[in-house]
Amino acid sequence: MEMKKSCEEVVQDNILWRLDEPGDSASKHWQQKNLDDLCACTTDPYATVNCFQTQVNNNGKIWQEAIAMCRAKP
Repeated sequence: MEMKKSCEEVVQDNILWRLDEPGDSASKHWQQKNLDDLCACTTDPYATVNCFQTQVNNNGKIWQEAIAMCRAKP
């Protein structure tokens, strides 16, 4: 549970999920369901977040695809 909380704290209001409006604070504010989807089973919050950012920023994935690719499997 502690890893999930750390992951959520790293992501929430810090990590863009929407690149089209990077200056809009809403682009960094995540819905709880999406935080849960990305962070739920992580054993390494920073690796999970780094994966998400790489998929979105470097590989052009939309946030849904990036979450699906980067979330830890139970």
